[in-house]
Amino acid sequence: MKGIAIYARVSGNAQKDDLERLITSLEDYVKKHFSQVKYIVVKGVASDLKEDREGLSLWKWLGRNKQV
Repeated sequence: MKGIAIYARVSGNAQKDDLERLITSLEDYVKKHFSQVKYIVVKGVASDLKEDREGLSLWKWLGRNKQV
C-alpha cells in the first residue's frame, strides 16, 4: 500500500468544527490500524455532491493515478 487518502467534507461553514473533529477521528483510525502507512487529508466545505468539487476531484485523482 502506497498510502491512504482521507476525504472529509461538511456541508457548510457553520460545521467547520465538525470537520476538524471528523478529520481527527479519521487520522486516529489510520494511525491505529495503519501505523506504517503515510496518509494525506483532503477536506472540503460544500453543500452538494458535485463531481467537479476540488477536494473530491483531488481525492479521486490520487486514487486513479495510484498515488495512494
